[in-house]
Amino acid sequence: MLERIRNEGANSPADVFLTVDAARLAKAHELDLFAPVASKLLETRIPAKLRTEDWFSFSLRARIIV
Repeated sequence: MLERIRNEGANSPADVFLTVDAARLAKAHELDLFAPVASKLLETRIPAKLRTEDWFSFSLRARIIV
């Protein structure tokens, strides 16, 4: 999916990128695939630790090592 979005560039129809893997999120960020987001609503509802200037996280996942 990341490669497809990268290849499509500005012509990508994608507005939202959902992933369950932080590594994919980091890779997309590294590839500079995200546009800056300015939303007062999201800033008030999503804690600062779950957002950057170009992405917002809306959930967390715990990994338990046994």
